[in-house]
Amino acid sequence: MTQLVVEIEDPSVVANIKKAISMLRGVSKVHVKKNTIPNAQTRQAIYEIETGDTIKCSSFEDYLDKVKE
Repeated sequence: MTQLVVEIEDPSVVANIKKAISMLRGVSKVHVKKNTIPNAQTRQAIYEIETGDTIKCSSFEDYLDKVKE
């Protein structure tokens, strides 16, 4: 199976494009996937994980002590 990815900037035309692609011979399925961009807080958390700037705990009690600080 081969996949074709189409990026559409105008969401108002998605339904029409989906319908048109569905009518093509050989098309078995058309799936719409929305592209989600993480918010600033999530991007910051991902950055901290990637750089190792995280809190390391040896136990749950240790975790509770560190988050109270």
